[in-house]
Amino acid sequence: MNRLKSFLCQALICGALITPANASDTLDPCLVGLWRADLDDMAHVYSVQMNASSVTATGDVRMRIYDNGIGNMSVQNLSYDMIMEAMPPMTVSVTGDNSFTIRTLDMFAYFEPEGYDLVARAEVLGMVIDVPFTDGSMFVAQNSTGEFGCTEDSLSFEMAEIGKIPRKWYRLPVPGDR
Repeated sequence: MNRLKSFLCQALICGALITPANASDTLDPCLVGLWRADLDDMAHVYSVQMNASSVTATGDVRMRIYDNGIGNMSVQNLSYDMIMEAMPPMTVSVTGDNSFTIRTLDMFAYFEPEGYDLVARAEVLGMVIDVPFTDGSMFVAQNSTGEFGCTEDSLSFEMAEIGKIPRKWYRLPVPGDR
């Protein structure tokens, strides 16, 4: 049922009602603030995406959302150590940031990337491969839509496409706020 609601929101409601013109009018105020991604959840999602038997994640992924709907995600030294069938253990690291606009309608969120500068580095069989992401294909992707839930301390997303944004977040104090 939730997948059907997400699809309908993406296809009908979000496209028609949540527009750039009213972005600041349609942001749930609970989303405003500084958030830290749950790395265990990110490791789980990545293991499903990569069909890996074991993935651990370390590093720091933070998201700042302002009351006008503008946001930024900063990825610092994110590292996935993984084991995949028929492959030697490998490490994939990601660093960079992206900016976006987020709009909400009821409990649905719609992300639109604004700027994107992430680099993934994989160490495989003694070779280092750098993969730049400048097109919104990692984390906040073009037209990412899905459900969200928000409390004073935590935030969660169930997007139409898994892995387009980390699912679990924890609120951090905003520097300078009291």
